[in-house]
Amino acid sequence: SSGINAEWTLRPGVNNLYKLIDGIWLRLRQCDDDTVNESTLEKLVGIKERNGWKSVDYEYVDRLFVVNSGFPKCAKFVGLLKNCNRLVTRRGNTFYASCTEYNSAEEFVEEIFKKDSDLKFWIDNPDFVDISYTLSITAMKGNNPDSSSMRWAASSKEVLNEVSKLQFALERWRDGKWSILPITWCGKPTCVPSRKTWCWGYIWFGVNNDSNFENLIKGNDSLIDWHPYVGIHQGCKYRFVLFVV
Repeated sequence: SSGINAEWTLRPGVNNLYKLIDGIWLRLRQCDDDTVNESTLEKLVGIKERNGWKSVDYEYVDRLFVVNSGFPKCAKFVGLLKNCNRLVTRRGNTFYASCTEYNSAEEFVEEIFKKDSDLKFWIDNPDFVDISYTLSITAMKGNNPDSSSMRWAASSKEVLNEVSKLQFALERWRDGKWSILPITWCGKPTCVPSRKTWCWGYIWFGVNNDSNFENLIKGNDSLIDWHPYVGIHQGCKYRFVLFVV
């Protein structure tokens, strides 16, 4: 096989290599007939060079969640990326975690999906005009998933313009390490009518027998029937992270 067609992810809003890699990672989870190989990397290099994008930080790729037994193609993709110095670099000083951690999936759902909240990030990087950024989260109101939103709050237009240099992701602590769960393509969170199970793209927070696409409250946001990944496990923690693109 010639490998996955990387061009399919070049939609409006895909403005850096991180988002493109997120799209391929999710595509490999979703589609049984897609493969990834050296040809895939060559396509990515061509797209990166044509768009003048920077390489991805090695730490982002190294932290991408992979399960060899369940999604071996994702593991293979991450392994290939790690060894491609035309796509991945060790720049350093690009990774920043939110000031808030959530000690369980249940706490994450309560604080992020069920109530309005502000997340603060402190960024110590010479490319930025301010060290503090706040992500303001508006929770879903009633049975309307479209009422939820995530917006960057900034002290000035100049600061807000810097947000385009940031890659946003969810990170989970399990089995003694942090792993990135890409959310670039996840859309808006929603839930089943009982509100006991929530879905954010492919990530499900709740019981297995509720993890059915047809059970979800649907809004205007285009939902994709992803292969679900159930995110509730004992001993897990969650936080949001930023990478400087």
